Amino acid sequence: MTLRACRAVAAVTMLLAASIAQARSPDLQRGREIAANGSAEGAQACAACHKLDGAGDTSGAFPRLTRQAGFYLYKQLKDYQTGLRDSQIMVPIAQRLSEDEMQDVSGYYASTSAPFVPPSPGDNRSIQYGGVLSALGSAEKNVPACVNCHGQAGAGIPPSFPYLAGQFARYTRDQLAAWKDGSRRNDPLNVMRDIAARLGSDDVAALAEYFAHAWPPDGSNQARIGR
Repeated sequence: MTLRACRAVAAVTMLLAASIAQARSPDLQRGREIAANGSAEGAQACAACHKLDGAGDTSGAFPRLTRQAGFYLYKQLKDYQTGLRDSQIMVPIAQRLSEDEMQDVSGYYASTSAPFVPPSPGDNRSIQYGGVLSALGSAEKNVPACVNCHGQAGAGIPPSFPYLAGQFARYTRDQLAAWKDGSRRNDPLNVMRDIAARLGSDDVAALAEYFAHAWPPDGSNQARIGR
């Protein structure tokens, strides 16, 4: 994805995020209660899979949510709710959350600070190759650099683009596979679907391992939905 395209997506996202932020600020305490106990309408407690601090399931089946941008998390819940993103687990949960509850729990997880536990050592050559793909892309495969949208070393560019650094390798592999086969389709302008279609299995594995070993962002949290 070119920088121009990234900026176009970011501009639209920021307008949407700003409109939500102006309407209300998330209630972080209420968000914590939903994460811990679920909702009155029967949404399962988020902590069952993502843990209360957002550290995620170490199996890699469920992603780290801690410090992820609030608006990005909210958008994923909204996409599950409307059917734009599919998941047998997340769709029924999102459909049992109100608009305010989605904002509150997203803001809560954006405000958490779970520790990063580095994964087991991987294949150094694969990790290095993933780093090159992330930083430079591949001219041969017409794959743009990940840093264009996801920031240096996958640190993310909130609110539009999530961090990838420190995310579980299995989860990243699964999402790239979903973009590639079209089962995930909630990306603006089909950006990720186009990129994933050009990646081979070795590319996917290398990127997933590289980002899993990259240190996640440790700056100020993104609790506000508009940030």
